[in-house]
Amino acid sequence: MAHGAGESDVDQLWLIYKCVGKLTAHHEELRRKDKAMATVRAPASFEHDPLQRKYPQLRGAEMAFLAACLHYDPAQRPSCAQLLQSPFFHGIPQLFGEGCV
Repeated sequence: MAHGAGESDVDQLWLIYKCVGKLTAHHEELRRKDKAMATVRAPASFEHDPLQRKYPQLRGAEMAFLAACLHYDPAQRPSCAQLLQSPFFHGIPQLFGEGCV
């Protein structure tokens, strides 16, 4: 089993709630329409486990990049072109030479 993967759909949904918090309105609507998941409710209270707590060694550009990539609302995630403009990548040409990127 992959690290962090749920053992069932309900377990996976719980892990999503724990990692990113409540579902987006769109994802909540999809969950309600799914016959198998319609009876599953978000926990009344749970402790959100933010990326900063999970990966305290990441700071600045690294954390900002990871958070942008994993934004829970797909409509708000940056495009690949936008991500490539991230400060996270600013040192790459110096490491590998100007022609590589």
